[in-house]
Amino acid sequence: MMKRREFGAALGLLALGSIGLSACTASGDQTGSGGSGTSGGTQSAATTGTDLNSLMSYNPQEPDALDDGGTIQLSLNGLGENFNTFCNAGNDVDSAALFYPMHSAAVWTLTAEGEYVLDENYCLDAKDAMVDGKQVITYTLNPKAVWNDGTPIDYKTFENMAAVLSGKDEAYSLPSSAGYEDIESVAKGKDDFEVVVTMAKVYEPYQELFTQAGSSTGPALLHPAVNTPALFNEGFVNDMKMDWRAGPFILDNFDKTAQVITLKRNDKWWGDAPKLEKIVFRAMPSSAVQTAFNNGQIDLASVSTKARRDQVKLNDATDEIRKGQNLSVFGRLFNSKSEALTDAAVRKAIFQATDRAGLVKVQYNGVDWTEPLPKSWYQMGFLEGVTDNYPAQFDQAAAKKTLEDAGYALGSDGFYAKDGKQAGFKLAIYNDDATNAAVNQAWQQQLKQAGINMVFDNRNPDNFGTDLEAGQFDAVNIGYSQGADPGSAPKQYLLSTGEGNYTGGGDAELDKRILEVNSIADKAERIAAANQLEKEWGAKYFGYMAIQNGPNFVAIRKGLANYGPKLFLTTDWTKVGWMKGTKQD
Repeated sequence: MMKRREFGAALGLLALGSIGLSACTASGDQTGSGGSGTSGGTQSAATTGTDLNSLMSYNPQEPDALDDGGTIQLSLNGLGENFNTFCNAGNDVDSAALFYPMHSAAVWTLTAEGEYVLDENYCLDAKDAMVDGKQVITYTLNPKAVWNDGTPIDYKTFENMAAVLSGKDEAYSLPSSAGYEDIESVAKGKDDFEVVVTMAKVYEPYQELFTQAGSSTGPALLHPAVNTPALFNEGFVNDMKMDWRAGPFILDNFDKTAQVITLKRNDKWWGDAPKLEKIVFRAMPSSAVQTAFNNGQIDLASVSTKARRDQVKLNDATDEIRKGQNLSVFGRLFNSKSEALTDAAVRKAIFQATDRAGLVKVQYNGVDWTEPLPKSWYQMGFLEGVTDNYPAQFDQAAAKKTLEDAGYALGSDGFYAKDGKQAGFKLAIYNDDATNAAVNQAWQQQLKQAGINMVFDNRNPDNFGTDLEAGQFDAVNIGYSQGADPGSAPKQYLLSTGEGNYTGGGDAELDKRILEVNSIADKAERIAAANQLEKEWGAKYFGYMAIQNGPNFVAIRKGLANYGPKLFLTTDWTKVGWMKGTKQD
């Protein structure tokens, strides 16, 4: 499941929390950092002729070219309190980035273009076949793989995880049950390390199950001891449960006062030895990241806006800028059930009055970056099969006509109103990012020219998630990571009862088709179905305005290898390290 963020948060690594869907964020900075920011993917994520190398920069090196040892220091926007990334309260990008080096357990990883590759640290083979009319997936697990407490990662892990994430017990607070709700049974095969999963109906891409293939996706397999709602929902509050993790690193120290977490090599790890000796995560507000980089407190900082780049002081001998494509969509999410936005005519007029190209120009003023406007809320434009699903063209006159045709009249204050109700809404803002503020002001002026009154509603950043869940907003700046296969996206974003649909919108007739997208085995047909659903749903202007995907530019220490913008490529934390002669402790 894709994690959310609000514009302006320190976009460390966009990530997924569960299968195939994206993570969202309250946005503003619009960058990723060291790794990919997605999950989902497909066995063959074809592109539209784009040179993917031009969208990546992560200094790929073989392990033999790296020093043994050293430390990397990274920033996070926050730490905890709930450290279970499988549940709603813990489904955030910071926790995902923090835990992936300590908990990489998953069946698959991804290549840069989104192809699935088995992670043989955990799974040696995976095959699916149709047996008596049902899809059956057989996993051959690596018998060396164990949780930190010594519990084998065997069929019991898969059996418990399928039950917990199925959504059948509503007491579990799940961001998504997609895929797992379609599992009919999980059974032991010829031994404890062969797992036979029988699906009630076809689910594709089946690789989305039991995996989080992005570089910072966080845990993908759940320890079998986590088998009650109380433990799942509350047991990880201020408790990382390190015995129930599995990965090349393990917690060394958590300084809650300083908000610093230090990881060290895990002596229980059975795979390739990590090149790094330690990983340090420092929690800090996004406004402090560039200064922390200048002071040597962290080794990577976002510079995807001019303001961020101007704050960084590069040492030409030791630092550089790495540039790539961010695998996210950033824009506006509208609450169609809020009093201000219940009228579809007002929502349509907002779309028509918004000059997305103008907002992007403000966002990336002074940054060497151009890109086409997003065609979709949940698909990157360079992937094959993506169509233009955006519902409206920029046209101020058309926006005014939409309102007038719906019975609104222009008042002496310059804004339209109907039956004493003004055409306007509040934009909930959860950060103080300067670039984001400039974009918000530009948008406010665009809407004003069409007679729509948008006012700013500044809020506590800690309340972003709870406000979103409770529907206590009119509109919000938001960003989601995107995957290479949109199969699960319609259910997350468009389904009337979808766990990730915060717009309040939905269509009963479309719901039936939305629930069948993942049963379409053919990739091209699956993408076409997802595109058609997005077009039809968007025509009702329920609430997703895609404005940009954006760059992923980072200031980074030159010697750091196998880290930086790299599209869908999963970060292998055993291979991240310092080139020989550049080690930093």
